Amino acid sequence: MFSERENSRKRLMELLGKPGNSHCADCGATAPEWASYTLGVFVCHSCSGLHRNIAHISKVKSLLLDPWTTAQLELMDSVGNHAAKATYEQTVPAFYFRPTHKDCALLREQWIRAKYERKEFMPGGRQESYSVGEGSALSSISDLQHTRKEEDDPVAFVSVVSGPVLCNDKPHLPAVQFLVCTHLEHWKQIRWVQSISVRAHETGQSPVFATKEKQGVFGIFSPLKSKAEYAHAPCEDAACAHKNTIVTCSTVVTWRLTNCIYVSGCLLLLLRRPEYNPTLWCRCVLGYREGFLWKRGKDNGQYLSRKFVLCEQEGVLKYFNKHDGREPKAIMSIATLNATFQPVKIGTAHGLQISYLKDENPRNLFVYHEDGKEMVDWFNTIRAARLSYLRVAFPGAPVADLLPKLTRDYVKQGFMEKTGPKHTEGFKKRWFCMDERRLMYFKDPLDAYARGQVFIGSQENGYDVLPGLPPGVHTSRWQYGITVATPDRTYLFACESEKERTGWIAAFHTFIGCPMLPQEYAVEARFKHQLDY
Repeated sequence: MFSERENSRKRLMELLGKPGNSHCADCGATAPEWASYTLGVFVCHSCSGLHRNIAHISKVKSLLLDPWTTAQLELMDSVGNHAAKATYEQTVPAFYFRPTHKDCALLREQWIRAKYERKEFMPGGRQESYSVGEGSALSSISDLQHTRKEEDDPVAFVSVVSGPVLCNDKPHLPAVQFLVCTHLEHWKQIRWVQSISVRAHETGQSPVFATKEKQGVFGIFSPLKSKAEYAHAPCEDAACAHKNTIVTCSTVVTWRLTNCIYVSGCLLLLLRRPEYNPTLWCRCVLGYREGFLWKRGKDNGQYLSRKFVLCEQEGVLKYFNKHDGREPKAIMSIATLNATFQPVKIGTAHGLQISYLKDENPRNLFVYHEDGKEMVDWFNTIRAARLSYLRVAFPGAPVADLLPKLTRDYVKQGFMEKTGPKHTEGFKKRWFCMDERRLMYFKDPLDAYARGQVFIGSQENGYDVLPGLPPGVHTSRWQYGITVATPDRTYLFACESEKERTGWIAAFHTFIGCPMLPQEYAVEARFKHQLDY
């Protein structure tokens, strides 16, 4: 028995030496000591615990402590991390966040579930539409008044979707944005959730559609007289991958795309179903997502359910205090939007911090959802919208250069003490966050707004950081001082321990040692016009 275990251990060590097996298959941690003998992958101790949550798919063993059968060893030899990656990660979208061992457990768990349980990234797998709205695309279709009889012909739905249509994660054809149903005898105004109205009126023969967005008409569509006409204008792309595409409806009714019609630069998707039900609506609008999240109140700290809407075409994320509200409480530009999971700070494993600039000042929202998958889906939806924005803002830039800009974690955060500009005031404990070159401090970690900000420039522009405090300056409690010099003022901080001070000084040097980019000079100029208090 001892000899068999030693032989098994030796064989496993040999397998660990194969390319790809020396790092965790899921988070990239070095020297994995566990393995899934049903999937054939080597994983770290932390990820092995997450694999136990999908025990119906993945069963794990210790490489050193557990016995291994010959069949299990052969499976590990035949698969391995490289082969598993090629199988389970074939179609991962560019924006999808691939967690590392430094990321929170929620991101790593949902990454593992997405790969092995939901098989999202395999051909034919259930790919989640992170940039597609999960809410209703047509909010009031159930209220549409009509006198259609049940024995009439089946209803045909025409959907015109926004943004580039994605086919295997590649842009297909551009399209404008709205959703209407046709072949109803009587028409009234249909209002869509993204504030685009669709007007249809009787012409005596067939309806004519005119779409409006705020003030200007941006699309007029020819009369649709019969279903036979649709086939006269097939998609101009001979290799169109959208023909016969399956689109899922809100009540798990299947719609089949029968034709692509390319009209005036717009891709019209013709949808058919055999039975008519006015309460059903199709959810196939790209660049849109809505849902309900628990949001922390700015003043009382109470978490209340709020409706969130992300609209890629408008370039904003909005939230509403009332579930049926028409006016958003806040509008956040995707251009300045950031999202980062902060489970420890927020106090829940699913806690997400959403930040944006409001009047050039950072504003923080703290949200969560009971379903971890829902939170990770929102996170990846924000990343998808950010990638679309950056592709427009930086045309021609390689996607690999844009990915680090989608979302970001803080360089460092934690408590320090600070004194005032005269250096004679008492040191006060504050929560600090370093977000790129912006050092912010808050009275409480969950404050919505920073009490003050400090721009951290480069050494060649007059910025520097030194350990210790000037002579004659005494702290109240914490003795490990830091002096940060800027062209306009010297800031004094104190840390609780030498380890904390070393970490903060390293964070400051990350930026002080690097030349400033052109856009960072503009940020520095805005800081000079703001008072630090």
